[in-house]
Amino acid sequence: MKRTNALYNALVGIGGLMACAVLLVSASALLMTPRQHISLNDLKAKHIQACTTAMKSSGFEVVREGNSLQAKMPGLEDYKNKLLQGSLAISACQNLKLVSYCMGTCKDPSDPKGGSVNGTFLRMSYLDPVLQ
Repeated sequence: MKRTNALYNALVGIGGLMACAVLLVSASALLMTPRQHISLNDLKAKHIQACTTAMKSSGFEVVREGNSLQAKMPGLEDYKNKLLQGSLAISACQNLKLVSYCMGTCKDPSDPKGGSVNGTFLRMSYLDPVLQ
């Protein structure tokens, strides 16, 4: 065997051992770090609060019912701007799913007599990110 081949083989072996040592140290460091426990209720409350804030800043009247939000904006004047405001508010809501959307004469579910509201109405419900 030539001297250069022996030197090359030794360098490859040492490099392989170094790579294995680095992987062993990084794997043990990863396994020894404690897990971070994230409270799903706190995460849900944070997402619903952020959605409520975004909808209120867009001009909606927001009512929270458990894990869902109802938002309405009365009136139909400047309907293009209201449609834009509604789509911006919906896109700002993480992990909330649009359940219903109505623009025009819509049933008002908050009215016990089953009345209607003239304007924009939407309902969003929380979608658990663990189940996605």
